[in-house]
Amino acid sequence: MKLIYFFIPILFLISCESNNTNEPSENDIVPKGSFYILNQGNWGGNNSSISIYDPNRDTLMNNFFMDVNSLELGDSANDMMVIGDKLYVLVSGSKLVSVIDMATCEQVSTISIPNSNFPWKWTNNGDKIFISDLYLNKVYVIDLATLTLEETEFQTGPGPENMAVINNNLIITNSALGELNDTVQGSRTASIIDLSTGEKIQDLEVGPNTRFVLADEANNSFYVGYSHFFSASNVGGLIEYDASTFEIKNEWSLDIQSNPLITDWGITYMSSVAISNLNKVTGENTNLIENETLEEFWSGFQYDSETGSLMILNAKDYVVQGEVLIYNSDLELQKSLQTGIIPYAISKY
Repeated sequence: MKLIYFFIPILFLISCESNNTNEPSENDIVPKGSFYILNQGNWGGNNSSISIYDPNRDTLMNNFFMDVNSLELGDSANDMMVIGDKLYVLVSGSKLVSVIDMATCEQVSTISIPNSNFPWKWTNNGDKIFISDLYLNKVYVIDLATLTLEETEFQTGPGPENMAVINNNLIITNSALGELNDTVQGSRTASIIDLSTGEKIQDLEVGPNTRFVLADEANNSFYVGYSHFFSASNVGGLIEYDASTFEIKNEWSLDIQSNPLITDWGITYMSSVAISNLNKVTGENTNLIENETLEEFWSGFQYDSETGSLMILNAKDYVVQGEVLIYNSDLELQKSLQTGIIPYAISKY
């Protein structure tokens, strides 16, 4: 993959998931500062996995969840988040949440979502987890104190995807599954739910294929992104809303294909051809790192605010093992890590 024009020796400490050289023992722990890499695996393949990368020792251990727990993670795990000292993994195909002790990678609990169709994206407010169901147009609620699924459900627009919480309001993007349900009522919107009452405040009119949202508490704002249908154009937009009044503060036209993140560069997001960045002050869009071949598919990225490093998840062809490309704060490629199939999310311990 030709991302830059110089070469750095790359050390693959573990070359494949079934041939670990650093298998965990009973006394092993996951060092602080390590990265959990979630590999989605193939749909229906029941081959989701977790890799652990320790940057201090420069070690990578693939298939670590299986090694520790002697069981498969499940089918089509697509998201994870850190709450306290636990890692929560959403395993969409298996319709469950795996709760993992981050110090050991031991699974301490599972939470089943039995009546769901495809639990897809999620967020939390510290007390509860909210999970969108892409096909049933609802949001499920998990109580973090009891680790149980509540009876409470929120009805959404068609194709709910990414969500965020700000000012005790839940923001839900309704993608309508792109063109499939674009004429259905509630498409092209972001729904706002008052979590203190459980009632919908309003639906914000956004744009086609409304999929992305980012809360910005420091500026009392949230951003909602939409991307036009591939049959028309990839160019969509990002809208900044006031988190108290829900009035539009800013709007930019751009090719956004992922949830944005706030970084030292600005508002960083994945476009069709690059990891790109929006400067809010000037409105300028720039490509930070370009995917020059476009023959390999980037499935996401993450930013480490402590080191300023940028990590790109490369799913390649969605069949072979993927990789994580690690760039330093000067956007110089430092390392490539061979992971499981379709690396999809990264969380830092």
